[in-house]
Amino acid sequence: MRACMAYIAARLITKRDFIFLFDCQRNVQLKLCGRCHEQKIAVTDHEDKAEITGSTSGDSITLYHHKECHYIEMNIFQNRFGGYDHGTCCHFSGEVKEDGVFVYDFSETGHFEYKFCP
Repeated sequence: MRACMAYIAARLITKRDFIFLFDCQRNVQLKLCGRCHEQKIAVTDHEDKAEITGSTSGDSITLYHHKECHYIEMNIFQNRFGGYDHGTCCHFSGEVKEDGVFVYDFSETGHFEYKFCP
């Protein structure tokens, strides 16, 4: 789920289309695809076989994780994002940089890094 939040934030912030993120901690390439437009989001995580859909209103994003059946709230400000996962009952925050996304996951009290793959 953390990779999906990184992917959605990166797509919305950079306005770039890409399908893969490289998970630097697990040393694996992740396939995520779908639509991330300013008003409608629909993303499929092929590894978890899960779909996340949602909508935006300004800088606020409301998402629903269909496999785990819970909501996720996220806000974007410039190149930073943060939110609350109602499934884990924890916050997350992150930053999109030129070559990747950095996420702090409060549920695991750790930093995670994802790189963009062309």
